[in-house]
Amino acid sequence: APTVQGGRLVELHGAATLTPGTVRWQGDDTIRLSRAAPVPYGAGTAPSSGQSWLQPFGPLAGSSGQPLLFTYSLIVAILCGTLGLPHILVRFYTNPDARQARRTALGVLLLVGFFYLWPPLWGLVGRLQDPLLYTTGSTDSVVLLLPRLLGNLTGAVLSGIVTAGAFAAFTATLSGLLISLAGALGHDLYGRWLRPQAAGRERRLAFRGGAVLAGTVAALLGIAVEHFDINVLVGWAFAIAASSFFPLLVLGIWWERLTTLGAAMGTAMGGIASTAAIVTTMLATAAPPLAAFLGAHPALAVILSQPAIVTLPLAFAAMVGLSLARPRPVPGVAAMLLQLHVPERLGLRRDYIPD
Repeated sequence: APTVQGGRLVELHGAATLTPGTVRWQGDDTIRLSRAAPVPYGAGTAPSSGQSWLQPFGPLAGSSGQPLLFTYSLIVAILCGTLGLPHILVRFYTNPDARQARRTALGVLLLVGFFYLWPPLWGLVGRLQDPLLYTTGSTDSVVLLLPRLLGNLTGAVLSGIVTAGAFAAFTATLSGLLISLAGALGHDLYGRWLRPQAAGRERRLAFRGGAVLAGTVAALLGIAVEHFDINVLVGWAFAIAASSFFPLLVLGIWWERLTTLGAAMGTAMGGIASTAAIVTTMLATAAPPLAAFLGAHPALAVILSQPAIVTLPLAFAAMVGLSLARPRPVPGVAAMLLQLHVPERLGLRRDYIPD
């Protein structure tokens, strides 16, 4: 039975669903509410005080003890890590020339901007169709529940779009990462270091073997970290990309005094430091003494769990410091940077620059 206080419905026992003007729960009874009646909450639940919405990134950052530090470190990782993700960089290599690559970048920005108009609209429709998700803390499930709530043809179409989008995102990311890893193993490691004299057929076989090896290792690592939330794993991937490839790309494009030693050591230091911090956070979940130590030092725990705000400047400092300490100019860098930044209308740009 419902609980009534002061003539107003304050609690509804049972599994309730809200429809316009009507609350139904398991059973044959129905209560019709006036416009002034509050939204009822199921038994055992309580309305949100709104305080969690004031914390950036909600419980993910609020539980860290340093929500502001966590938030800004994650922002740095996401903004800078996007540029350094291998499966995004590899997309530019599929363009026939540099002009088309730049047009692809512009088109992607427009499409991404158009896409980000939809999440707020999707959330608004979910708020109207199933407001009880706000009372149970399950608002993240609106992506999957909304198509079923709409029903009919619209719901079926939206379900298909959500499913196809998730599958496309998975396969596109997986294929891009496999190509990047296989290329590094087959072309750089095997073709340049182990067997520089290898013919084209050998390098193609090395590429395929690298894809199999990288996929197998990635699958085993994925099984080992399956108990971590996917949003945490994504944040870690962005942090590593931001700490390694982002400084290399920025300085490699804009600073002609960058040396090979500085680039290599800075990339290695940023990648190793961010990976070590993340692995330490992983180990803390299975080591109570380490977890207790990090719990007593929340700032250190945040830096280890989301290290980009520290490891990104470390990589930049290593690249710049080593390049200035041991200056060894790379031949042809000035001409290469000139061609990268000169306006196209001058006709000096070339799509391919020989070694």
